[in-house]
Formats: sequence, C-alpha cells, structure tokens
Amino acid sequence: LTVADIRAVGPNVWNAWKAGLLRELYWRAREVMSGEMPEGRVTQRTEKAKRKLADVLAAATPPWSEDEIEEHLELARDSYWLSFDTDQLARHAELVRTAADKREMLTIDLQADPDHDVSEVTIYTPDHPGLFAKVAGALSLGGVSIVDAKVTTLTNGMALDTFWVQDAQAEAISGAARLERMRGRIERALSGEAPPAWELKEARAKAMPSRTSVFKVPPRVLIDNKASRTHTVIEINGRDRLGFLHDITDALTQA
Repeated sequence: LTVADIRAVGPNVWNAWKAGLLRELYWRAREVMSGEMPEGRVTQRTEKAKRKLADVLAAATPPWSEDEIEEHLELARDSYWLSFDTDQLARHAELVRTAADKREMLTIDLQADPDHDVSEVTIYTPDHPGLFAKVAGALSLGGVSIVDAKVTTLTNGMALDTFWVQDAQAEAISGAARLERMRGRIERALSGEAPPAWELKEARAKAMPSRTSVFKVPPRVLIDNKASRTHTVIEINGRDRLGFLHDITDALTQA
C-alpha cells in the first residue's frame, strides 16, 4: 500500500532509493515480528560481519596480514560494521590502508550505486568540529540532494563519513566532469578556501522561489534521551531547502 501510494503521487516521486529503503524496512520488520532478532543478536551480527570482512581482506591483492586485519577491526563501534555490506566495508578498508600508506590527510571516494540510483560519496579525513556541516554545505552547493548519510569516528582520530546523493531528477550523479566538480567543492570547503555558509547565502538569494513555498511547514525539534543508552537522539522536521542539512549540523557545531 505504501509503494502504491507513493507511486500514485506523480511521475518523479518514486525512485530506486525509496524502493530500497522500503525493502529494507519490510525485511527488518519481518525479522522482529517473527522473533528472528533477539536482543543479543546485535553482537552476533557484528561478529559475523567482521568475519566475512576478514575473509575478503585475507584474499585481497595484496592480501592483508592477520595483524593488519585485527588492527582494522578495532577501529570502529558495532554500529559501523552493521551499517554497510561486506563489499562496502572492504572498499573502506582499502581506502583507510592506502591513505595511511601515502600519509594522505584527505581522501574522497566517489562510487555509483545503480541498484538504488544514488551516488556514494565517502570522505576519510582527520575528525574536527564542523566537518559534517562543511561537507553537507559543499554537496548542496554542487546541486545535489543528500538522501542519506552515515558518520563514523574511528579510534585513530579519523572521520569516515559517507553520503548518498542524487541530482535534481532523483538520479545518481553522472558524468566525470560533474563528479570532479563535486570533489573540488568538498576539498575547497574542508581547506577553508570556500566556506559553504557564505556561498549558500548567496545561492539562496539568487534561487527562484519554490512552488512549495505556499505550504506552511512549522519546524519541530524532538530531543530524546531514552531512545539510546549512549546517545541523545535529535529528530528534526522542517521545510526542505538548499543547504538544510548544513544549517542543522552547523547549528549543532555552534552549540
């Protein structure tokens, strides 16, 4: 019913990304309702994900040593290993190893995800206040929409942030030139050459008024300390606009 409802709204509302989210929701809900996910299963799933990654890294070219694998598996919390599939985890591992070997302070990896019709942007760099906000602002200025993001701070002090983005037609970003422009914007934002806040202000002033501006969407912020044992969960609703995620994360940084 949800799929039918979304597809009936208009020709460009339904897309592969939403299809993937609903499929994931369906299978997760089915596991919980059938009793296939007991409370202690998170630890089991984490260990299984790590074992599968270890097998892939041991068979890589060049192969990882047991010490290298063990050191890498200690870099992140359980939530990280459960947030990505084995192929993504292996790609991240190679990215981390290459950056360490070359002593690179900023690595930007761009990948297409045709199954979900999105582009995956992975950034590996030293963690610092405002990092997420700067990247979110740079991506918005590149004319893309951020449909999902996952932030990971590793035990080595590095941030491994992943963004999934689409263009204005709700499709993956295509074209080598456009991808390189997006990479350049991120690099300039993180180096301080082009602060996103100022550029976003100028871009909004020049933008055509949106047809959805006639609808009133009052902002709502819910702060919950019960949803997680280790974190404060903040849920924010508001009108979508250019740089919306940047504004939120920038406000959190300032706080």
